[in-house]
Amino acid sequence: MLTYGMRPLRLQICGLPVLALGLGLLVLAGSRGSLGVLLVATALAGIGHGLVFLGSLTAVNSLAPPAQHAEVISSFYVVLYAGVGVPVLGLGILATRTGLLEAVGWFAASVAALCLVVLTGLCLAHARDGYRA
Repeated sequence: MLTYGMRPLRLQICGLPVLALGLGLLVLAGSRGSLGVLLVATALAGIGHGLVFLGSLTAVNSLAPPAQHAEVISSFYVVLYAGVGVPVLGLGILATRTGLLEAVGWFAASVAALCLVVLTGLCLAHARDGYRA
């Protein structure tokens, strides 16, 4: 409700650093064994992921041609679920070899770094093209 009417790019630019911060705190929570930090990390990661998802879905919805709207949205969901599911399977395989805490640390650090790379790319494209966020 708080983000109603926000532009997709702004949602993504706001969500990516929040998601990265939440993932960083997740690693900290695991290393310290802190339930409080875990709850904050979970909330931040969820908020960040929600903003990025909403921004992406809004952008795809607005760009999809009316005649292919259903196909484009269903393809978006297929890519989204593959992008969420496949890495989690990899995390499970890694956890059986290294232990859960180390696997989550590597996974969270990798995803947080990717968030920051994508954020940098979005900001550069925004500055270059003069889009309104």
